[in-house]
Amino acid sequence: MLVGAVSLTAASGADKSIAYQVSTDTYLVSPATLNEIRSIGLVQAESSVEVGSDDSVNVMNAFVIDVGSASANAATGKSARILRERGWEIIGKKRPWFVMMKSTKWDAFAAIESFEAVHLTSYPDIKSLKNKSVKTEASVIITVEVYRGE
Repeated sequence: MLVGAVSLTAASGADKSIAYQVSTDTYLVSPATLNEIRSIGLVQAESSVEVGSDDSVNVMNAFVIDVGSASANAATGKSARILRERGWEIIGKKRPWFVMMKSTKWDAFAAIESFEAVHLTSYPDIKSLKNKSVKTEASVIITVEVYRGE
């Protein structure tokens, strides 16, 4: 069984109903975007952290997901394929262990990477999966945050 993580970043703006700004300083990915990520497999763990940049705060969400693959690299590829079927596009170079994607539907970015416990250090709530195990050996980590432009 494989578990993976996904990171998403969504854009905000007055005409965007899918990502939203909580206050003048805090940006969140929409619940519908997060639900789409959850739906690609069995969620083993999830958490979020607030990350400050300039004069704003982005809420980053992380998921460890089992998509039913035999290896970590296969899980990364399968996760990307499922999201591509739902309208997400691969941006940059696709690697067996890491894929960056964006969705014009959700105005969001997603980073998909093979499970490595070190990638969860920013998410203290995810304690049970800090070490590789049979559960996590073939998982992905997906992180998500609001995209506010370049």
